Amino acid sequence: MALNGLMDTVGTRASEAHDHGSELASNGAELSGLLGTATDVSSAFQDLWSERAETAVKAAAYVENCSQIVRQAAAAIVEGDQDMTQHGEASDARVSGTTMAWGEQA
Repeated sequence: MALNGLMDTVGTRASEAHDHGSELASNGAELSGLLGTATDVSSAFQDLWSERAETAVKAAAYVENCSQIVRQAAAAIVEGDQDMTQHGEASDARVSGTTMAWGEQA
């Protein structure tokens, strides 16, 4: 189903964004440590970076979770549609095989 493929792609991209955000957070922490004796600059950068990194990681996790929910909903819709189709076909078969109602002629 096209929707499942799309949601798989969204989930993959969100997971990649999450990993990238985590990597950036690590790189920012490393850069902060390289500033060494410039304590004020290091502290200011660390404060700024930690907020940005946390936001990026949370946003990516949110997108990933949303894609999972949509994927599950789409799968449930497809399953329900398949059930309705099967039950409809079974009902059609039963109706075709019944005798005519009272007053009908062949």
